[in-house]
Amino acid sequence: MVVFADGSTVVGSKGAFQAKTLEKVIFGQSDGLIIEAQTFYGASALTEIVFADNCIIKELKDYCFGNTNLKELTLPEVEVIGRQVFYHCTGLTLTIPYGEDNIPDSWNANWNTSDDCKVIYS
Repeated sequence: MVVFADGSTVVGSKGAFQAKTLEKVIFGQSDGLIIEAQTFYGASALTEIVFADNCIIKELKDYCFGNTNLKELTLPEVEVIGRQVFYHCTGLTLTIPYGEDNIPDSWNANWNTSDDCKVIYS
């Protein structure tokens, strides 16, 4: 398990957390969290990510959670989402805090192009 402390702002870099045994990640409170591109890409044991109730995500960069085994994830507000953030996360049910017609314009049009995950709009 990896826990990011309250106040974390920029997390990772390409391949920073590709550990095949990493199962859970917890993000504490943040006023503008950025998760770099491919930070958790290929962490095949990763099944759970938890964001603190008061975690604001500024940006999820390209493929940052790609090829993981996430099962359920509820995102807080996210200002910017890059390309295929959940690439090949076929078992994931993702809940986002926007309606299907209210996704922010700052989200990449290809954030879920191949319908890699099931999306629940709330």
